[in-house]
Amino acid sequence: CRCETELLKSVARENVCALLDAACFFNAQNLKRVCMRFILAKIDELLVTIPDEILQLNPGAIEDINNVLRNLGKKPLQNTGYKAV
Repeated sequence: CRCETELLKSVARENVCALLDAACFFNAQNLKRVCMRFILAKIDELLVTIPDEILQLNPGAIEDINNVLRNLGKKPLQNTGYKAV
């Protein structure tokens, strides 16, 4: 969809969690994939700069992130409680 295509161009630290939640809710697979790649590429930085937003992602997104982190031999995240953004 055109809206999703425009959102793909705007993924940034300030909005990646909100966009990932929206992508999961609306089943926007391309947006979800871009957000996940962004988060995983910058996970260490994001856990310092926006830890609450990362840890409050929906449980499905946390699990997706954790699966990749486990495969990379990294410690999985602990979900502190989902809060829709």
